[in-house]
Amino acid sequence: MARPVTFPEANAVLTGSPEDRAAGTVLDLPIHRCRDLDGAHHVVSCWELDNEEWAEVARTGRIWLTSWGQTHPPIAVAGARATLFPDAA
Repeated sequence: MARPVTFPEANAVLTGSPEDRAAGTVLDLPIHRCRDLDGAHHVVSCWELDNEEWAEVARTGRIWLTSWGQTHPPIAVAGARATLFPDAA
């Protein structure tokens, strides 16, 4: 499964319970919290795929996303950092 990775714009880290972290079932998630021009809140995270996952994405052209809860929040999935941080080099 993809792993969360830190990135230059990260300004917070989400963590699981001590029990989940000790069991390795929840990893720290570096995030960037911000608001858009309309004042809406956004949270950005960055994920890294291993070689086997890359091969599967290349084979199928698909990425699967799971969100816990009873509904799906608005999301965006991008392949380029500049999509979310246009001023980033």
